[in-house]
Amino acid sequence: MKFFKFDMDLGMHVTHFDSNFFITPFAQLEAEAKISLFTLRENGVIGFHKAVVPQLLVVLAGEGYVRNDIDEFVQLSKGEAVLWEAGEWHETKSDNGLIALVIESIYLNNNQILLETKYGLQH
Repeated sequence: MKFFKFDMDLGMHVTHFDSNFFITPFAQLEAEAKISLFTLRENGVIGFHKAVVPQLLVVLAGEGYVRNDIDEFVQLSKGEAVLWEAGEWHETKSDNGLIALVIESIYLNNNQILLETKYGLQH
């Protein structure tokens, strides 16, 4: 058994794309997947940018708002997740703070997500 620490103090402060959040890499898998912990403090933002590969953002604590290039911001809370496809423009922000696990992989797609959709259908 091994124990690991993953708090914000170990993360890297990200400011590009007008962002203001911390990222702590979790694992790099041989199946070309990247898993990271994203920490947004009060008024934190992951600036508007294009997803290079499909990205699944899973909210572990707090709440925030996400959008793509056509939708207005949609609230996301602890226990909810959002998937962006490769090439999709998106942004995440939080008024009071948010901690999320982010999984990025060229192999990630809607058919592999085993969660119920928030709205009963894809939003």
